[in-house]
Amino acid sequence: MEENSTVTQQPSKIQNGNAGRILLLIIIITGLCVSMYDINIGFESKAIEAAEKYAKQSTYREIGIVPESTDSKVIYKDGGKRLICVRVALEKGSSPRGISYCVYTNKDYVINCTNAMGGGYDFKEHLEEVKTLFGV
Repeated sequence: MEENSTVTQQPSKIQNGNAGRILLLIIIITGLCVSMYDINIGFESKAIEAAEKYAKQSTYREIGIVPESTDSKVIYKDGGKRLICVRVALEKGSSPRGISYCVYTNKDYVINCTNAMGGGYDFKEHLEEVKTLFGV
């Protein structure tokens, strides 16, 4: 009879060992997912910052006015590539509707930018055209 009690205890120890390994695996996978999410958010904020700087520079080069503020929105993303709509305010206190650009970034590097468009131009509505323009 003692053999039977030994046999029943062994599977119990094995099951507890597997449960611990499974829990550890779940914790590792969760940690990796959170890390990748944080990295993607970091890429996106750096891409937006680069796009806004480029749009401000383009505005200054085209019309000689330093923009007061910007408003940006990612309209397309694929891996590190982003298409970011940047609306620029030309006067102090005005809403960012004066001029808009669509800026193509890869991670935090600006690859290309559209010409200045009216502040109300909807790049998202013309997404396929913009993707074709940039070869995305």
